[in-house]
Amino acid sequence: MMPRNWKKFQHYNNRCPPWIKVHNDLLKNPDWFALKDSKSAWALINIWLIASEDVDGNLPDSRTLAFRLQMSEDELNKHLSVLNQWLIENDSIMLASCKQSGVTETETERETDICVNRFNDFWKEYPSNRKVGRKPCETKWKRNNLDKIADKIIYHVKEMSKTKSWKEGFNPSPLTYINQQRWEDELQKVRNPWDGAK
Repeated sequence: MMPRNWKKFQHYNNRCPPWIKVHNDLLKNPDWFALKDSKSAWALINIWLIASEDVDGNLPDSRTLAFRLQMSEDELNKHLSVLNQWLIENDSIMLASCKQSGVTETETERETDICVNRFNDFWKEYPSNRKVGRKPCETKWKRNNLDKIADKIIYHVKEMSKTKSWKEGFNPSPLTYINQQRWEDELQKVRNPWDGAK
């Protein structure tokens, strides 16, 4: 389990600083204000702090987490049910506990080829003014298995490339875009010059 949108807001390039960032979007989030139980809000902030101790934001098992929060596992489970929209299951932990069938070499090679092809589509669409660091981008793409959501990412890049800020060169480098999961950002509207005309 890990906090939702952890990589978007807590990106420190393989470091575990002793602090967390609290984004001001929290003040616009009705779920935050719906936490009427101050103990659950306290638990959430402490969960964020504990997640900051892991490079990927992963939380420890429930027994350890309950110990760290100085509460019983039953009490922790009550808080986790209230905080379910703030947390996500970590797929890698869930998969590690599952039995997996062996994959033949040719199937693995095909998957890698597909991943590289989708990365090439992304790279082709990215604006040329910031096209730097192809190798680390490709590595990050493969590690995060972004070929599964490549269509979403490529669509977002195409749409953002039409915006004024990106056309003027105020777009992130591709690696920053991937690390911060910018495809999750809201698309900016392309302003029509006739908007507001009488």
